[in-house]
Amino acid sequence: GGPELEKLAQAGDPHAIHGTASGFDLCRTLLEINPRTNVIYLTAYPDYSLDAWDTDASGFVVKPLTPEGVRRQLKKLRYPLFLGASEE
Repeated sequence: GGPELEKLAQAGDPHAIHGTASGFDLCRTLLEINPRTNVIYLTAYPDYSLDAWDTDASGFVVKPLTPEGVRRQLKKLRYPLFLGASEE
């Protein structure tokens, strides 16, 4: 988490993993580095959903994560990903 994650984000690494920092703070930092970053929260605590929307995240998923839940969130991204010809 923390500074290491910021370095990865600044380098454009989309596979950064968050450790001890608040997810809300992490989201804000990632969006400061690149405002076109898609952030989707994954949590076991639905009570955080309203606070999550205040961070301008693209989505919020309550565990357990399912393939359908992932597909649903990917369709709602603010900045869509273009994965190639097999995309529906």
